[in-house]
Amino acid sequence: METHINTHSQLIKRLRAQPVSVPNLLPIFSSWPGAVNPHWRALVPVMNARIDSLFPEPAKATKLKRCDFAHLASTRWPLAGFNELYILAFLSLWLVTWDDQIDDTKRSLSNDFEAAEQYRRETLYFVAQCLDLDITEGLPRSYNDSIFVPDDPIVQSFDVIGEALRDAYTYEQRHRFLREMSLFMVTSHMEQKAKLEGHIPSLEEYWRVRMGTSAVGVICAVNE
Repeated sequence: METHINTHSQLIKRLRAQPVSVPNLLPIFSSWPGAVNPHWRALVPVMNARIDSLFPEPAKATKLKRCDFAHLASTRWPLAGFNELYILAFLSLWLVTWDDQIDDTKRSLSNDFEAAEQYRRETLYFVAQCLDLDITEGLPRSYNDSIFVPDDPIVQSFDVIGEALRDAYTYEQRHRFLREMSLFMVTSHMEQKAKLEGHIPSLEEYWRVRMGTSAVGVICAVNE
């Protein structure tokens, strides 16, 4: 453990006060709509109510409300209708809060790798179930399959998102979404394992994992 702390401390010292050059990113987004969805303010109380239902702790709920997931979704998808925007905003909330269950050092899963693995397995199984897919093959589920009801309220709350995607998406689109969600889980595994082992990734390793843990593929999959 001491080596772990020293290694990270040394890295922090090397990086502290170093200049960082951020290139102009506007050309990359030149074709992306730059407006804010007109449904933004109407969505705020809806999202706040959703947060209150999932997080009874006032401090946690207040912190999440300040993030304004309604505004985040409204800038990401400025042309979406209200119903679509709600699902997209809730997915954004779900991804962040799901990851916090493992990433937050105050949570028990942060330092319990086996429990976190079970959490990831149950999540992916439930996501597949909500999409009416088989987790092993990505095929339509059999009517004989038992219904899994997760204990964790955050995992269980994906049912609203899954129902919307199941109704709107083709089998191929649902399968693609599940594949990207699987990558999100796999890279969560990789990130936590490296953190607990005190491993500092190379730049290449970092980007390979970060593209998954930041849910880039999941967000791209719902752009359809």
